Amino acid sequence: MKTSPLKYFRLSGSLLVTITILFLYSCDEFSKKEAEKFALQRESDIEHGVNVEMLYTEQGRPNVKLRAPKAERHLDKEPYMEFPEGIELFIYDVNRNIESFLKADYGYAKENQQEMIARKNVEVINVDGDTLRTEELIWDQKKKKIYSETYVEIRTKDEIIYGEGMEADENFTNYTIKKITGSIQIQQDEEVSKTP
Repeated sequence: MKTSPLKYFRLSGSLLVTITILFLYSCDEFSKKEAEKFALQRESDIEHGVNVEMLYTEQGRPNVKLRAPKAERHLDKEPYMEFPEGIELFIYDVNRNIESFLKADYGYAKENQQEMIARKNVEVINVDGDTLRTEELIWDQKKKKIYSETYVEIRTKDEIIYGEGMEADENFTNYTIKKITGSIQIQQDEEVSKTP
């Protein structure tokens, strides 16, 4: 069984805290109470949530709904949220209708920069049914744009377009592929009428 880099990081972080506490216990001037306070402070820098649902509003109306099975909010100088078990985003229009939907296996949100990064099996579907697939997508909330610098595949009713990099509005209705590497036209099945 493979260990993900994120799990390794958590294990390393926990190991580092344990080693630090043991080291501080060995110092004469550092009491047991201070060691426990240090451990609690380190753990309290992270807020945990399960089955999280967050609603982002703009001028009092719902703009985006985020759902995640697990969320961790890191309260560092540059606070961020991590969604290690995946995310789903529902983007609404002014009438509260869903304009687009995003899902990914991993998400990372930089709170001060108003930027979210979706990684691994990223899929975006717009109101017309157009589907974007990529391995990394960045959502710039200030500019209301999504973009990727990696391989992308966009499937419409008529074709599948492959490329490197893309940019779109946040509801994925207007998009540009930076470097198209190929496309396939999709033939619609025509109904054959049978006469007796």
